[in-house]
Amino acid sequence: MVMAILEMDELLSEAIISETPLIIVEGIDDVPVYESLFYGNGANAEVYAAENIVEGSDGSRGVIDCIDSARAQFPEIDISQYILGIVDRDARYYRGEIPNDQALLVLKAYSLESHFVTKEATRHIIRNMTRVSEKHITPEFENMVFNKVKDCLLDLFYISLEALKNACCEEYESKFGYKQNLQQIRAQNLNNFTEEHIRQLDKFAQSKGITNSWEDLLYICKGKWLMFEFCNILKVEIKLLTEKCREKHIQQCQFCISEAFDKCLYKVKADLNEYLIHQSVVSENKNGSLSYLYQKVDSMTLSGL
Repeated sequence: MVMAILEMDELLSEAIISETPLIIVEGIDDVPVYESLFYGNGANAEVYAAENIVEGSDGSRGVIDCIDSARAQFPEIDISQYILGIVDRDARYYRGEIPNDQALLVLKAYSLESHFVTKEATRHIIRNMTRVSEKHITPEFENMVFNKVKDCLLDLFYISLEALKNACCEEYESKFGYKQNLQQIRAQNLNNFTEEHIRQLDKFAQSKGITNSWEDLLYICKGKWLMFEFCNILKVEIKLLTEKCREKHIQQCQFCISEAFDKCLYKVKADLNEYLIHQSVVSENKNGSLSYLYQKVDSMTLSGL
């Protein structure tokens, strides 16, 4: 096990002296995304995973511990001017375990991955995995594909609700939890709920202020589940575009108009798989709904003690 060598007091002191915001995030996958987001948009900030700080550890608990440590070591100043901890909106949020602290920001979706399940990501994949240009990817076409994807993703609502109830209710005998993957859940038919079970889940959802909507699905669906399913559904939908072009269900490309169907511009250029889609989507911040994170860091007013 590698020991953390960074100390909270030293990092915060450096942030104050250099007037550079210190951003504490949950884990290894978060660091490159946040660094790219802030640096790419001109926001000067230092990003560290909580596990690399002596007072912290992997995950949201580690981020919270870092913020608590900073407050204890600098009680005389408002540390929220200099430091920001970013945590997932996971089950801790619904259990009321995330402190109300100005130096903590709770994501507007379950996890960072959830922010990349967007219309922009859909456009990006169609544009980069086929030969169609922006001319063909009209707002109407983009909406058609993404709305179909969203409709399919809403099937994850009760799966997510079951996992959330398991995480929130100690005595609840759940079929599964967030630690299991979708393949395991479906292979064992654990996602087949009776009407009575669904009524009980609806009752739980109501107690937490959760509705069966796209917005709330982003809150309660595990990010890895959502991203995996998004990539899988998008792969299927993109592979159907050549048939839709041929049948004139979408704006036809010039080759299908000429009946050279094997040269359809909607045809995928390479082997399209979930991993490739995932990597392509998260490689560009513009594909994610991340603007509020950048705006928060950009608005941090730094001044001397």
